[in-house]
Amino acid sequence: MVTLAQRVLNEAIEQDGSPVDAYSPLLTAAHKLGREGMAQRWANAKQVAARDSFTFCPSPSTITTVPTDWFPRLIPLPHWERIASGVAQRLRTLNKFLLDVYCGDQTVVPQEIIESGRYYKPELKGTTPPGEVFVHIYGIDLVHMGRGEYAVLEDNLRVPSGIAYQMKALQLGEECVPEFRGQYSVLPYDIIPAYTRLFGSVTNVESPNTVLLTDGKNGSAFFEHRYLSDLLGIPLVEGGDLYVDSQHRVWCRTLDGDFPVHVVYRRVEDLEMFVPGLT
Repeated sequence: MVTLAQRVLNEAIEQDGSPVDAYSPLLTAAHKLGREGMAQRWANAKQVAARDSFTFCPSPSTITTVPTDWFPRLIPLPHWERIASGVAQRLRTLNKFLLDVYCGDQTVVPQEIIESGRYYKPELKGTTPPGEVFVHIYGIDLVHMGRGEYAVLEDNLRVPSGIAYQMKALQLGEECVPEFRGQYSVLPYDIIPAYTRLFGSVTNVESPNTVLLTDGKNGSAFFEHRYLSDLLGIPLVEGGDLYVDSQHRVWCRTLDGDFPVHVVYRRVEDLEMFVPGLT
């Protein structure tokens, strides 16, 4: 007979009821807080999240705080090193595939399937992007299969989101339930250098003017757009703020005068709906 414990993965507790080694200090801290203590911390964290506008908009008429489980998931360093290596390899492969589709002789997937894809752009055939890189920011849906094995459920390459939610949840969790941090040594998490290198890699301008293009306050991920704009020190703009001139240059309108834009970090699906002439 198969028990529920055998069928459902519990990352923190072994099938015999003992704690997984990595989770032992965390479970001890949770036990000391008790049900009431954890309920109070959860309620406080939700209030802080609302105060900081840590929100998500599932529809234009609905705004809610981001659903967050403040009990952290732990990824031991050896697991993380293997994940990082595998994800980097996967991204290189995906980028090489796109390079073959647009600039080479792609033979892996039947051409009729490629051309029937919603996001295939035949007008870009033969166009080589800077550095031969099509995908600059990559989001994956990752699931833990148990015993240190992880699987990718989905690759998000167009306008992936989520990094700011992860960073904000980590910050609020450490503020509202500091007991969980305990004696754990957590890898530092600073995305600014990576983004700075990224923006510099797509243009030959030494100090490029970069903007983050949002679909506005009613967009589902506006919190992240605002968060990244503040963190990276780049203007947050909407479609009406940008225009393309007769020389195919992009400009941003401001009260102090227009300025040229060299890099657009887009967080919208269909560019031409927001900025005519930008593709």
